[in-house]
Amino acid sequence: MLAFLTILAVLLASTLLWNFFRLRTLREKIVELDDKAGMVINSDESLMQVSFKKDTELSDLALHFNQLSRKYLEAKEKVSQLLEENIRQEDLDKKVTKYKEAISQIELLSVLGRRITGSLNVEEIIRTVFNTLRSSMEMESLDLLYFQDQNPIYGWMNSEQDWTTIKGKPDEEKEAILHWVISNGKEVHLKDARVDYRQYTNEPILTLSGDAPGYVLAFPMILKEKVIGALMISGKSGSGIKDYHVDFIRSLTSYMAVALDNCTVYHLLDEGKHQIEEEKSRSDKLLLNILPAEIAEELKNSGKAMARHFDNVHVLFTDFIGFTQLSASMEASELVDEINACFTAFDEIGKKYHLEKIKTIGDAYMTVAGLNPEEDSALENIILAAGEMQSFMAKRYTMRIKEGKKAFQMRAGIHSGPVTAGIVGSQKFQYDLWGDTVNTASRMESSSQAGEVNISNSTYLQVKDNPKFRFDPREAIEVKGKGKMDMYFVHILS
Repeated sequence: MLAFLTILAVLLASTLLWNFFRLRTLREKIVELDDKAGMVINSDESLMQVSFKKDTELSDLALHFNQLSRKYLEAKEKVSQLLEENIRQEDLDKKVTKYKEAISQIELLSVLGRRITGSLNVEEIIRTVFNTLRSSMEMESLDLLYFQDQNPIYGWMNSEQDWTTIKGKPDEEKEAILHWVISNGKEVHLKDARVDYRQYTNEPILTLSGDAPGYVLAFPMILKEKVIGALMISGKSGSGIKDYHVDFIRSLTSYMAVALDNCTVYHLLDEGKHQIEEEKSRSDKLLLNILPAEIAEELKNSGKAMARHFDNVHVLFTDFIGFTQLSASMEASELVDEINACFTAFDEIGKKYHLEKIKTIGDAYMTVAGLNPEEDSALENIILAAGEMQSFMAKRYTMRIKEGKKAFQMRAGIHSGPVTAGIVGSQKFQYDLWGDTVNTASRMESSSQAGEVNISNSTYLQVKDNPKFRFDPREAIEVKGKGKMDMYFVHILS
């Protein structure tokens, strides 16, 4: 019995020891699994697979654990790769977006640059720039200062007011930033112009329109290393202003510098051209006062004018009766003024009837009609002109006599025939007529009477059937060097 109990005790003790060691081993393996699981979760590079004897109770658990850990690590690696690829894609997308923005800005700048540098109108340039900037960024106003003929020109534009040029000089606070930029050749970037203005001005910044902006971007316009002006962009809030906006405006000012310089040069050329045209007009007018238009054009083109022969022109001479005696009793200034008043009136009458004034000699006035062969009414016109000249002199004579002043009466004579016409001399040249027709016309004038227009028989034969005139035949009169000549007083019928 004692032996049985002893054996039983030994068996129980062995069983207890075996279970004790078994439980201890199991606990150790579970602890190992826990440690390995932590390694898997933490992605420890020293991760080891769990290995148990196949005969143990944990062998299946270890097998599944090892499989799961491998799949976890594989999945985690793939996730890491995907994350890395996603980050690269986001970077690439950002770069592509930035690249597209840059391309867009370059294309816009190129188009805008061609438009403004191809224009010679400042208003058109500013309007184009303002509308382009306003469509692509938050801005309210554009201010500009540039120089033309060394004179400053201030201008501004906003959404409510088209391009406006300020006459004179604006208030100092309105031009402060623009002058600072020009003086220093530097840019001004103010996100909050209401606070950050003090480094540039003593007073808060105002636009040329008088508004107080929230942000300010100002740039010098530089051409050939010389600052020729300043551009200021402003608005209520600068939160939407990007770096590429600043780069765009900075490049734009280079184009504007070229465009405004082109406008200035064109302005100078246009002024010079205008002055040249004015001088040319004055010289042409002076030339036409001396020469017929056709002769003047020939002289301008070739520097000389050929003499011409005309088969039938009509020459008118006038002079004042008793001029020598009357002029001796008049003051010199009064005499010159009176002659000038009369001859000026004759010039206007001649212009009305398309006559060509030839010259004045003392109190004698000579003009001609018919130098233009295409003019059919030349003879009629010169007779009408002579009649108006006599009417003017008659009215002036009556007026001056009533005023107690000396007055002139006038004779007039016309003869028709061939002449040679051309320019005499190389200095103070004069267009003149030569031939017997001129001498005969002078004899018709000296054979006339006060207030009358005396015409030769040659002229009468050409105009005798004109119903506008009445002719009074005169007895044949002895003409120096001509003998007796038939002549007529001609009167204009009302």
